[in-house]
Amino acid sequence: MNTARRMESLGQAGKIQITQEMYELLGDDFVYSPRGVVDIKGKGEMETWWLEGRNSA
Repeated sequence: MNTARRMESLGQAGKIQITQEMYELLGDDFVYSPRGVVDIKGKGEMETWWLEGRNSA
């Protein structure tokens, strides 16, 4: 099973959870809030963020 599917099962309704890799790829174009470390089955502990929306700056 891929990382996105596993993260979806650990997420919250109405929120978008992203990994460190996606956080770095998206950069300053978006606003985030830290979610913290999540244990992803088969992947181990991963730092995650909530994607809040586009950066208006």
